Amino acid sequence: MSEQRPDWQAIVERLEKLEKQNRRMMQAGALILVVAASVLLMGQAPSYRVVEANEFVLGM
Repeated sequence: MSEQRPDWQAIVERLEKLEKQNRRMMQAGALILVVAASVLLMGQAPSYRVVEANEFVLGM
């Protein structure tokens, strides 16, 4: 019965690669969330516009 010993260095490298990839995915997700929230909040801002005038002139 031959026992296979895992290559610990390869496992550590794969784990570091996965952790780096996970960090990038989390950052990208947070960025997308911030952009989506910004767009929603900008779209919800009321635009009140008051026009005051002493005369109303229609020209043709």
